[in-house]
Amino acid sequence: MFAKSIMNQIKVRVVSGYFESKTCANLITAMSNVPGDSISALAFFETLTSIYDETEGGALRPALLQAMLRKTLRSPILFDTTMEFLIDTECFEGMQVLSRKYPFSEDYQERIIKILG
Repeated sequence: MFAKSIMNQIKVRVVSGYFESKTCANLITAMSNVPGDSISALAFFETLTSIYDETEGGALRPALLQAMLRKTLRSPILFDTTMEFLIDTECFEGMQVLSRKYPFSEDYQERIIKILG
């Protein structure tokens, strides 16, 4: 619960627009380093996607994606949800990073090929 409350506080600060983007990126990076169990990892993913949706990516997109990938590489439980997010946002760099550690199923491979056209 403590980790989730920290993530909620960071989300409020980032979405508020009160801080400049570099400060927000640092807060997001700090959030990705918060240790926890699988519930905390899933809460982290939900918080990041919520920030992404509310800020429309924008200047924070690189920091959000980097934090998401870092956490996914440490918490395999996030792989499927992260892959769905990366496919939806067509973030091929993120897919490439994940492919180095996790093998992609045929379903993911077909969906990526379909996006590439």
